Amino acid sequence: MRLLFVSHLFRNPLEHSKLPHLVDLVRELSREVEVEVVAPVPWVPGRLVPKRWRRFAAIPKEHRYGDVRVRYPRHVILPRRLLYFRAGRSFLNAVRRTVAGGSFDVIWGHTAYLDGWAAVRLGKERGVPSIVTVRGEDVRSDVDQFRIRSLVEWTLREATVVTSPHPETTALAHALGRKDVVELHNGVDLSRFSDGDRAKVRRELGLTDEFVVTFVGHLVPFKDPKTFVQAAAMPRMEGVVFLVVGSAGRGREQTDLRGLAADLGVGDRVRFLGDRDDVPDVLAASDLFVALSPVENIWSNTLLEAMAASVPCVVTRAGTTERFLRHGKEAWLVPPQSPKDLAEAILHLKANAALRAEIARNGAALVAAGFDLRAVATQALALCRSLASRGPRA
Repeated sequence: MRLLFVSHLFRNPLEHSKLPHLVDLVRELSREVEVEVVAPVPWVPGRLVPKRWRRFAAIPKEHRYGDVRVRYPRHVILPRRLLYFRAGRSFLNAVRRTVAGGSFDVIWGHTAYLDGWAAVRLGKERGVPSIVTVRGEDVRSDVDQFRIRSLVEWTLREATVVTSPHPETTALAHALGRKDVVELHNGVDLSRFSDGDRAKVRRELGLTDEFVVTFVGHLVPFKDPKTFVQAAAMPRMEGVVFLVVGSAGRGREQTDLRGLAADLGVGDRVRFLGDRDDVPDVLAASDLFVALSPVENIWSNTLLEAMAASVPCVVTRAGTTERFLRHGKEAWLVPPQSPKDLAEAILHLKANAALRAEIARNGAALVAAGFDLRAVATQALALCRSLASRGPRA
């Protein structure tokens, strides 16, 4: 069986934070079937573009992660998502050109638009089934952009199978008209995240006995890194170091967090590490992890990775979080968008090593029981094989 992954969020050598769990998943699937990945990136017309866009030009045309070949064709998309509803055509053409002459049994797109839309279109053209995974913003906020909702609704309606990593995105897919949704969790490589080097990152940052609190994720309002930086300015935070790991978001969603830290006078307390490819080591160096989305945290991959690394987690009471995480058991729960409450939680847990250890044990057990990469890959492989002999959904 040959499986084609289509995802503009697939990791590349310059952007390590892009859905790293997809790399783990395709590596695991490639043990059993042939997997190829197409991950289109924006075409950059020379240097007359914002500096943030120039990095795309340095992304190689092809890269290998283990035995899996990943190709990065260029497609035209305007900054700030202008005329975003038209970007799908260029995206689809980039995928078509890349896989011309190749044959696949299943085509799998990650995010409803652009990836899923292109996967469904290509699947229909070739008479093969398609899988679309909804991720969050694609079915939450993207659908509010001009003409995008109808494209997403078509994609979800016409895909052979729609999968979702957690209940919140499942409910959003239901609201967009797709009633039969398969919940397929994000998988975590437990061995990799349980084997980080605590001393490595602490030595790099010149840390000794400081209490380290870490945020990992795209620096966008949906993840609320602003509250994290503001908490660093609360009283009694001496001896606490705040690590921010992640890349800036797109266009209007970018947040000037460095400027905020400077304005609050905590530039020395908040360390911005950028996009890292050693997140297991960063987590191992951490005493606490925070997941601060004011919308939903279940099951964000960064949260699962922190739990797998046995780092106690502070999580906002947002979305369906309280249905799955018990306060003081699998996580310490706080109100969203409250620097004061976050700071109080950090200080409380800093002073209570036994409580931190209990939360860390329970979190690690939860991830091991339901999110082990090998178990998730087995489920994904069974899904793909069940579709391989079928045609597209009518």
